[in-house]
Amino acid sequence: MRTTILLALLFSLAGKLASQATLSVLDPDRTWNLKQGSVEAAALTIEPQGIYADVGLFLTLSAEGASFPNADSLEIVLDFSLPEEALVYDSWLWVDTIIVRADILDRRTATTIYEEIVNRRQDPSILFKKGPGQYQLRVYPLPVNGSRRLKISYLMPADWTAESVSFELPMEIINASNTPPDSLELRAWMGPEWGQPYIPELPDQAFQWFQSPELGPFSRTAILPENFRGSLTFAMDAPLDNGVYVNRNDSLNIYQAVVLPEQLLNLPEGPGRNLFILLDYKLDNTNNLSPADLLEALRTELLAGLTPADTFMLWTSTTTPFGLESLMAGPMPGEEGVIQAVFDALGPGLDLPENGYLPAAIDGLLQLIEAENRPADILLASNSQSEGDPQYAESLIEDITDAPGFALAAFHVIDYQNTNISGWWDWWTGLEFDWKGNEFFYSELSRLSGGSYRRAGQYRYKLRKALEAADRLRGSVELHTSMSNGFCYNRFLLGGSTVNVPLRRPLYQVGKYQGAFPLTLQYAAFTDGMPQMAGLSVDEALVNAIDTLAEEIWVGNYLLSLEGSAQGDATVEEIVEQSIEHRVLSLHTAFLCLEPNQGGEPCIDCIDPTQGGGPIVIGTAEEEGGENNLLWVEAFPNPFARQQSIRIGHRKGIGLAGLRIAIYDSMGRLVALPDTDGVFQNGELTLLWDGRSLDGRELPPGVYFLIADSPQGGQVQLKLVKI
Repeated sequence: MRTTILLALLFSLAGKLASQATLSVLDPDRTWNLKQGSVEAAALTIEPQGIYADVGLFLTLSAEGASFPNADSLEIVLDFSLPEEALVYDSWLWVDTIIVRADILDRRTATTIYEEIVNRRQDPSILFKKGPGQYQLRVYPLPVNGSRRLKISYLMPADWTAESVSFELPMEIINASNTPPDSLELRAWMGPEWGQPYIPELPDQAFQWFQSPELGPFSRTAILPENFRGSLTFAMDAPLDNGVYVNRNDSLNIYQAVVLPEQLLNLPEGPGRNLFILLDYKLDNTNNLSPADLLEALRTELLAGLTPADTFMLWTSTTTPFGLESLMAGPMPGEEGVIQAVFDALGPGLDLPENGYLPAAIDGLLQLIEAENRPADILLASNSQSEGDPQYAESLIEDITDAPGFALAAFHVIDYQNTNISGWWDWWTGLEFDWKGNEFFYSELSRLSGGSYRRAGQYRYKLRKALEAADRLRGSVELHTSMSNGFCYNRFLLGGSTVNVPLRRPLYQVGKYQGAFPLTLQYAAFTDGMPQMAGLSVDEALVNAIDTLAEEIWVGNYLLSLEGSAQGDATVEEIVEQSIEHRVLSLHTAFLCLEPNQGGEPCIDCIDPTQGGGPIVIGTAEEEGGENNLLWVEAFPNPFARQQSIRIGHRKGIGLAGLRIAIYDSMGRLVALPDTDGVFQNGELTLLWDGRSLDGRELPPGVYFLIADSPQGGQVQLKLVKI
């Protein structure tokens, strides 16, 4: 018998709620006078690092649009959320034109210093981790009519599929602004395996190649405010080989591996799911999050997460006694064409009722479950604060748990909201609990029903994780790695657990190794006690390179494993020690920036990657050195897609015996050695390059550099662009 899964996506945006990202400004002498701050300028730097993407978030913050007539200086408070697997590893603060890089201290010491300096009206900033995926940044002072510039560096876990690698941009932070910035600039440094980036939700948002004198070529685009949607993703083509991706850092002996189980094993189809999706929307409580945004993100995740054996049904909440209204004629199979047709029919102009009542909607779902008399998983994505008062929430939970259908239901709750908070409740039960919005209601509802509750991360990430939690194809998994002449050790899987996990979910592993490649991967999945196994050997030529951030990635996953364990004094001491030594933020440490006269050290070597750089001008003969170089080179066509003709000559008519030609990627890595046995005529050598690497693989689109050396004297460089 099929299991019914009621996915109630209750986008209840009522009142001013607990936010996943809030930007506030306040007068430290009048902390009750809290107002919404503004992002005057914003930029992102991005560099893919395998399992993660290295993201630098540059913000210029102010009190624009807020009034503080009696204050001379203000404090900025930015609360934000990242996926629980994300790793924050640096923070900068600009003091006038000087970049101060944060020191990392144990959290108690850092907090004490920050508060003392705020009381003395001097410059600090502090960044700390409030809980899994929850962060707070505080900056003082902010001139009433001025601004402060800062940077947060973090490693963002990417979502891998057979076609793409993507992650969400921090739009909740950008959209938390009282007044929007003029644009959000993206600068991406792409390794040779990644190709050209794109924004799936903005197909016309093109990236262009730029050149930085210090940092080399990069892809750039600027997103304008009219395209500041509630959810935007940065995506690249997936560089998988037989469902596997591996990279390494040889100097650190650290590797990463990504495995897509569905490309290695013939997994069973699993129990079919009937998905009832309930939308409850309030436009007044969103930061640029429209019904079209919600539906498009839902479409994307259903396309990725459903199988033909599943069925789904779409509802909206109403103010009627039953609380539900269908948006489809009836349940439909979870086939790609059907999903596309359903959401196409709804269209971008769908008007959702804005006054749906959450308790009535939940009661209506439980009535449906009781009538069908089948177990159900309810995915509840809501940001309603109307049920936030703990006393009211307790009464409401009693009514829900007493309903006949509750015994058959498991609630998987997404606490999702993107408008600045205006209320909270603090409860004391031996410890202090800061219940934001409906957090108490949601956490109790999921706990009592045996479901799951997720607050950290942005909307699509949380939706994806909730769908995984509701997946009925579950079992145990194991990913064992070894070297041909050595061993692997200290391995960590993102997400931690290997027991009772969704079997279709990609596996992400980071570990250490000793020995020589190839790397052998052995993957096993156990369903109902029946094992399936697959083995794969990854040759050295297929292993990609990763820079020294590999260490922060490994240490960060080590810290996450410690934070998820029972924390005695020895564990906390180890967390603090490793966090400080490797500059990766933990629950027990904080980044603290001080002005130079208070002990902060100006970062002389810090380069601001958001400044400078210009478009790359591409021609047929754009060689470095020009007429002063003994060699000349030209390539046609340039840009090219499949094949390129390269002509090289010596200005003094000297022969080209012993000529060496090498092609490097934008990171300076050797990727190709074109054969110089071309056609030599009239003192010129003409050869063809097919855009392939040393091992014969087709290189992705991007900027490459040809360097030719002649023993007779002369060296020449030419930029090549593969599209």
